[in-house]
Amino acid sequence: MRARVTRPQVSTTIDPYLKAAFEATREIHQMDYNEVLEKGIKEILMKVDTISFLEQEVSRLDLQKNEKIQEISRLKLLKELLPPQDEDIKKEAELEEYRKTKFMKEMNFLKRQLERGDLNYARLIDLGEFKNNQEVRDWIKKH
Repeated sequence: MRARVTRPQVSTTIDPYLKAAFEATREIHQMDYNEVLEKGIKEILMKVDTISFLEQEVSRLDLQKNEKIQEISRLKLLKELLPPQDEDIKKEAELEEYRKTKFMKEMNFLKRQLERGDLNYARLIDLGEFKNNQEVRDWIKKH
């Protein structure tokens, strides 16, 4: 979960002529007071204590990077837990059609082999692109 950074509130006074000029040119510079104040503070910190400021920036960016890595991991996990997407459903439908054309003529024979326990699973897994013996059994029983 992302850590919330609390932004402290700053109240200040400003020269009324600067305020009026700033607001009159807002469409040109497209900045608000927060952005201007933060930009000014960053410029001052870069001049006064460059190394310390850059170390803090690196720490902040590392934290953001770690948060993004955690978010990616969480999304990958969610993706694995979600039901199949359209592409997977389409692939399954194509595989089902392929299996029907391959095995439907022999279905009665395959069912008898399954009942007798002499089904050649290896052959069926290869031909029908099944994942395992259980999937072969389930598919034959379903049809």
